[in-house]
Amino acid sequence: EKEEAIRFANAGLFEKLLPILDNFELGLEAARGDASAKGIVDGFSMVHRQLGDFLVACGLQPIDAVGQPFDPKLHEALGHETDANQTDGVVLKQLRRGFRLADRLIRPSSVIVNKVV
Repeated sequence: EKEEAIRFANAGLFEKLLPILDNFELGLEAARGDASAKGIVDGFSMVHRQLGDFLVACGLQPIDAVGQPFDPKLHEALGHETDANQTDGVVLKQLRRGFRLADRLIRPSSVIVNKVV
């Protein structure tokens, strides 16, 4: 029990940090559309990479959902779209990335799932 408590001690901190990371990514993505902000975008992209590397080194693993079959244990479906070129039930878009800490889900990925009609 003690070993598991130590392993997941930072879970609460990560849960509070993830919305900040989401906002950082949204701002960075918005700035990428402004050619005059290239230098700033490059600098903040480097900081974003460093933060991501740090979180992974601390054991937080991002869940990349796009192209994967929908899994209710990892994904939260926010809607459906139809893409005849994709398999039914596959994740088409990831609106918010999910994360795991070891084998524990910290936050599910918010996704759009393919529904072939």
